Amino acid sequence: MSVSEIIDFYKPFENEKSIFVCNIPAGKLTEVDIYKFLYSRFSAFGLLYDIRIFGSNFEHASGQMAFPEADEKELTHENGTAANKHPDSYYAFVNFYSRADAANAREKLSGRLNVSGQALKIRFAARAASTRNSHQPLYYTKCYELADYYLGFNGWTMSVKSLKERISEGGSERGANVLCFECLVQLSIPRSGLTCSGCGSSVQYWDAKDICSRSASICRAKKQAYQFSVQDAFRKLLLVITGSGKVHVEVDTTINMQMDSPDPHEILPINIRDATVEEIDSTDEENAGDESKENIDLLSNVDENNRQILAELEAEGWD
Repeated sequence: MSVSEIIDFYKPFENEKSIFVCNIPAGKLTEVDIYKFLYSRFSAFGLLYDIRIFGSNFEHASGQMAFPEADEKELTHENGTAANKHPDSYYAFVNFYSRADAANAREKLSGRLNVSGQALKIRFAARAASTRNSHQPLYYTKCYELADYYLGFNGWTMSVKSLKERISEGGSERGANVLCFECLVQLSIPRSGLTCSGCGSSVQYWDAKDICSRSASICRAKKQAYQFSVQDAFRKLLLVITGSGKVHVEVDTTINMQMDSPDPHEILPINIRDATVEEIDSTDEENAGDESKENIDLLSNVDENNRQILAELEAEGWD
């Protein structure tokens, strides 16, 4: 590593941090086998955010391999006929937290990765701008992983300063009550003497007719509020990696608290009491990409509207 680099606690969607690997033969290999192979090779160069593997099932009329979206359940050829669901080959995205680690891996492994005698093609990813610019805080377990890797297991501490409950006894017509928990945590870096706070809240609805519903909602609200507060604290942390490999920590003081305490009366009643905590966590992770794309599109529309409003005001002589 020859130059300094700043690593934040956001999902690494930049193309410079993502390696695209293609031409992976299917053969008798499963996705698990391919994942283990790629992880063993690329993790030697630095901490990985994730490895995403997809199957390519058919070719376009041009003869080029088609790379379908991961969430398509059934692939079809251009003429409408169903394609073979067993992939002819695989391709993968290997995502690093560090640009320098990704560049080093690409340089050292290019032309040197072979599967079943077939050379794999490696290059930087070329994602669309909407994906590259999405800025989502890391999931809290990923925050732990990243902090442990660069700061060490004892290089940071997290303490809960408050965990408050707010309950609204409304919604009698729906047979449900509102439950809200707010959490405040403090993240400390003892070696640097730095601290920063994070806050998070979670609102749940519980059925007054079900004696177990409220207890389950309390557990879910506490867990989610803590998770959100941890993510909020870590997103203010910056890891400065020097050219010599030393790690310095800074706190971004320009970032405010993530959210104020929500008013349960102003929140739409969404009944999720039948879902388990594990289901909610997995759904949050799976939908993160889609939500980010929608948010970016929304912000783009807002910016365009603002420009139109300013243009109209200037035309009217507004100063």
